[in-house]
Amino acid sequence: MTLTYTHTKIACYIAFVVQAAVCCLSALLFAAFTAEFSFTFTELSAIVAVTFIAQMAIDIFATKYIGKIGYRNGLLISCSAAAIGFFLLGVLPYVMPPFIGVLIAVAVYAMGGGFVDVIVSPLVEALPSKNKAAQMSLLHSFFCWGTLFIILFATGFFALFSVENWRYLCMILALFPAFCTLLFLKVPIIEPLPEEKAFTAKALFSTPVFYVLILLMLFAGACEQLMSQWASFFAECGLGVEKEVGDLLGPGLFAVTMGGVRTFFGVKQNKISLKRALTVSGVACALCYALCVFAPHPILSLVFCALTGASVGLMWPGCVSIAAKRIPLGGAKMYAMLALFGDVGCIVGPALVGVLSDEVERAGGGVFATFIGGSTVTEIALKAGILAGIIFPLALSAVVVALKKIKTANPAPSSLPTQSVQEEQ
Repeated sequence: MTLTYTHTKIACYIAFVVQAAVCCLSALLFAAFTAEFSFTFTELSAIVAVTFIAQMAIDIFATKYIGKIGYRNGLLISCSAAAIGFFLLGVLPYVMPPFIGVLIAVAVYAMGGGFVDVIVSPLVEALPSKNKAAQMSLLHSFFCWGTLFIILFATGFFALFSVENWRYLCMILALFPAFCTLLFLKVPIIEPLPEEKAFTAKALFSTPVFYVLILLMLFAGACEQLMSQWASFFAECGLGVEKEVGDLLGPGLFAVTMGGVRTFFGVKQNKISLKRALTVSGVACALCYALCVFAPHPILSLVFCALTGASVGLMWPGCVSIAAKRIPLGGAKMYAMLALFGDVGCIVGPALVGVLSDEVERAGGGVFATFIGGSTVTEIALKAGILAGIIFPLALSAVVVALKKIKTANPAPSSLPTQSVQEEQ
């Protein structure tokens, strides 16, 4: 059987399912970690932070070495590390201090996820296609559908074998990236633009539009992961629903709405202005955060929590698509640096919720208890943290408006081919 670029796309879609597991697995286990190991809000936030710090470390590494390693080798390393990390998560907390064991395992599989983040988007961008933005949105929709799959798989596992056996779930999940490793051994791959033809890091940082793009990525990461990481725990502990219901109604519906928007945009992209859609997305996300906090009934809070997924759906792939059009000679370094700043946002957003929630809980609700509804201090604390996150989507909308005023990027350095900057729709 001759493998084609269609098989390459399929392998990339599966890699994004692995990336979804990297990002959502620990969040699905927050309640289990708290029950079995008595982790605090801040420790749970630290687990999220390590997930994205490890990915950032790979992003930084990739800015210098991905051109030398190549996409195929990078993907083989990525999927192998994810498989090992998932397996270790089920082992290390029981052979060393639990918090340290969790952090080590998370760091290992997150480094694998970091390579997926850096490599798969530019790889798909390089494949023959008539509509790059639509292909990018469709690719990123598999992150959402992957998240939903992991949630449903975990929910079914917990229903059959109970949450106490979560470590065996981690070991089973290790089979998915192992399978992905086999795929990337065989499918055809277009390797990155040769370094002598791509922008250097210095050239990128001398291009004004690049600074706007990295801000967009930072805010996009913060908006997406702020709710994604805390949705399950918010549903369980903040709103008092059971674990299985919390996973399905929290991050499960969040993934459905986010994936639905990305898939829809992948089909209808030619009829939609990407910049206008991103501006509206930021405002809609801020509104969803506020309605989630101030809704008069827990079910309504869950509805707006889920709708947040729709509001953030275009943010990350949209920013990547704009970067590809604005700086077509950015090369692997540009994608690595965009992923780096996106991961910074992925740390900052959830961390803000965790740290502020701890402070509010220690204060017994503090001033937030007077205007945020809630039956428990935990619910009030979590809502206060989410409310603070409104700053991120509003900032994203403001940056998109600023981007409209930057008509062209700086000309490419004389040593490089002159770039033709295309205006995104």
